[in-house]
Amino acid sequence: MDDGLTGLGVARRYSQEREAGFRKALEEAGFTPLVFQVSTRRNDGPVWEELQETYTGLLQALPRPCGVFAADDMLAHGLLQAAQSSGARVPQDVALVGFNDQSHFCQAATPPLSSVTYPGEAIGLRAAEALYALMQGLPAPGGHIQRVPVSGVTIRESTNVLSIRDPLVASAVRLIRKQAAATAPRVGEIADQLGVSASLLRQRFLEALGISPKEEVDRARLDIIRHWLTTTKLGPGDIAAKTGFLDAAELRRFFRRGTGQTLQDFRAAFKA
Repeated sequence: MDDGLTGLGVARRYSQEREAGFRKALEEAGFTPLVFQVSTRRNDGPVWEELQETYTGLLQALPRPCGVFAADDMLAHGLLQAAQSSGARVPQDVALVGFNDQSHFCQAATPPLSSVTYPGEAIGLRAAEALYALMQGLPAPGGHIQRVPVSGVTIRESTNVLSIRDPLVASAVRLIRKQAAATAPRVGEIADQLGVSASLLRQRFLEALGISPKEEVDRARLDIIRHWLTTTKLGPGDIAAKTGFLDAAELRRFFRRGTGQTLQDFRAAFKA
């Protein structure tokens, strides 16, 4: 993305570096990425109309299905809107992931956007350490330029592509994953939303996935807990409140039963 919106007309450095990292990672994995630069000409018309045309043209140039990494959440949100206007399905035709994990872009989108988590707290800590050292007349620890790695990806519905042939099971899994972020969805309630019996849903799950709907619910909830453990510093009580557990003790029992690890051991192993 260039800085046409601010009148500078030059590529943004963070955008260039994210492109380089994305390209390197894909090439190391044996893939050749398609890279597009989004720019604005600042015509007399509204900028949003020009951007909409740019996004639509970009989407038309992509193969289907495909995955798209956008340099930031604003760009990803614009691509999502253009996809919906052109009839492209997200994530079935175009799976989208942004960068920065800004809630006003990601959570407000439909479907919600997956995004690379920005390590703002770690950057602030490094900056404070550098400032303190300079105030003491010492060189900044780590040098003049420091690289702070990202901590992961917040996974939401814009990349939730399911390779499940049975459409009933695929729909059920989507509902489970959507609801499991805040509560433990009941199998009977999922079946009711899909207009089938709980016994039929269980049978189709066993045939398609080899597990029961309840096992999928537990698996989805464990994934949500792992997300909070690896991307935040929230304690067990806060995570329990966010994910619909009665208290931290219930959360701990559930996680240990499902993974064989304590919350503390899992978080320590991830940081190591």
